[in-house]
Amino acid sequence: MLAARQRGSSRVAARRIDTKGRDWYDYEAKYAEGGMELVVPARISEQATGRLRDLARQVFMLCGCSGLARCDFFVDDDEVLVNELNTIPGFTETSVYGRLFEADGISYPDLCDRLVKLAIERHEKARSYEF
Repeated sequence: MLAARQRGSSRVAARRIDTKGRDWYDYEAKYAEGGMELVVPARISEQATGRLRDLARQVFMLCGCSGLARCDFFVDDDEVLVNELNTIPGFTETSVYGRLFEADGISYPDLCDRLVKLAIERHEKARSYEF
């Protein structure tokens, strides 16, 4: 399974979740220490990476999302299928969303600051409308 993170209208990053021999990405794989490995960058073709990024942006915008979301995919060679859009991804120490940013050098506190700033900007923009 691949995950792409989206923050506001910023870039999309593709990472692969390796379930370490498990058939399913189950509770243990997701939450137990060492239950999964986040492969950075995902080992997929440039074509699949481009398609994944395009789909993540399209799904995010078509669903009217703002702020944060994580879009999960299934990738088979160059075929990319959207699995789900998670508009409230987890924020635990083992959660994928924060680790996706960490892999790009953005710490958890910086991520939280950025998300708060996005929310403030969205709020101020909404308050600026006149009816």
